[in-house]
Amino acid sequence: MNLMFSEKLELICEGLAVWESVKDTRVLEFFEQEVSRIGLDIQNVFLLEPEEPNCTGTQTTSSAVKSRRSYLIFLHPKDSVTFREIKWTIRHELAHIIYGDCNKSRFMWLPEGVRMALADAYYLLIGEPRANRYADSFDDY
Repeated sequence: MNLMFSEKLELICEGLAVWESVKDTRVLEFFEQEVSRIGLDIQNVFLLEPEEPNCTGTQTTSSAVKSRRSYLIFLHPKDSVTFREIKWTIRHELAHIIYGDCNKSRFMWLPEGVRMALADAYYLLIGEPRANRYADSFDDY
C-alpha cells in the first residue's frame, strides 16, 4: 500500500495508542483486493493495527471511520486471530464504508439527544446486522 502522508502512518487514538499500517503482506494483499473489488480508491482507505499488541487505548473492537478525505479501518487484535477471522473483519468494516455507516452527518439536522439515540439505534438495528450479513455472504473462508 502506498501511504499518502508518510511511509509509516501513525495515528494517535484518543491520545493513548499509536496505530500503524498493517505489515502482514498476506493481509495487505487481501485488503487491497477487497478494496479494489468494491471500487474504492486504495489511496483513500487505510488498514491499521496497534503498534504494540496490547496497546489499543480505549478502542476495544475493530472499526471503520471516515476522516476528511479517507477511510480508516482499525483492526483490533482480539477481533481477528486467524486469517479467516481477519478476512471476515475486513469485509465487515468495509461494509460500513460501502453502506455509508461512517457518514456522521446522517442525523445532524436533529437535536443532539435525539441524534445520538437514533445513531445508536441505527448502528444496532441496521448497520451492524447489515455488515455481518455482508461479511457472511462470502464462501471463501
